[in-house]
Order: sequence, then structure tokens, then C-alpha cells
Amino acid sequence: MRVRTLIIRIVAVLALGIFAVECLDRVATHAVISHQRNAHCAHVKTLRTGEQWLESVKFPYAAPRERVRQVVDNYSRVEAGSSEKQVIEAFGPPDFDRDLIPKEPWRPCVGYDFVYYFQKSTPETDNMLQDNALSKIEVSFTPDGKVYRIGGTVVGLQHKGSSMPS
Repeated sequence: MRVRTLIIRIVAVLALGIFAVECLDRVATHAVISHQRNAHCAHVKTLRTGEQWLESVKFPYAAPRERVRQVVDNYSRVEAGSSEKQVIEAFGPPDFDRDLIPKEPWRPCVGYDFVYYFQKSTPETDNMLQDNALSKIEVSFTPDGKVYRIGGTVVGLQHKGSSMPS
């Protein structure tokens, strides 16, 4: 009888521990999501969001040849330190832009990306292992609008800049 009581108490303590961890995880997740909905970069947002772009295209997606050619031909014109205006002059408007918001709710926005898709099989989140057609360029900006990284999955176009803003 004592062993059975001990086992029941151990199981109860474990269950309470698991419940506590789940509750903390939900609270933390809610804080992050709330922060991401309410925190915005200071840049002017006149471009489409990722959701708007997804609603505007059909999959599998392939960008018009002129668009691909414009980005590839002008890739050398954009470097780390370039402005948002210089990127748009070289590549054209992006498919969409997105804020780069850290997961820690106490940290401010760390910048934003312009995304240029050449090909994408599905509207699902990017997965290079599953999406053989995934081809895109991402231009990452600091909160004040300076490029710090240019890269993607386009064969022949080398990454430029740093993975972290300086």
C-alpha cells in the first residue's frame, strides 16, 4: 500500500510540474505574439505584407522573367549600407516587406526584410528541403533603413554583408 501511495504522489507531482511548464509556455507565447502584433519598425510601410502577397499569387509561383532579370542584372548595384530607395531603384518594389521582431518581448524591432521571390511551390512556410523550386532574395535592413545583408537561394548570387546588423 505504501508503494502505491508513493507512486500516486510521484505521478501527481510530475503532472503538476508538467502543467506548470505548459502554463508558463502559454504565457510566454502569448507575450511574444502580443509583442509581435504591437511592435513595429519605424520605417514607413507602404509595401505589401507577406499575407497580402500570398493572397495575390497562385502556386506554384514563378516571377515574371523581367522581374528576375531586373534583380539579377542589378544585384551588383546593391551593397551593405545601401538605402531602401537604392534597393527599390535597382530591384523594383519587393513582393512584400516584413518586420524583424525578436522573440524577446522586451526588445524592440531589429529591422525589416524586403523579399523577392523568383519561384515558390506552395504558400507554406519556406522549407528548402521540401521546396525544390524555392528561389528568393532577401534584403535585410537596420531599423534606420540601411542594408546589412543581401542573400537568398538564387544560384550564382553570392550573399553580401553580415547576418547581424553592425
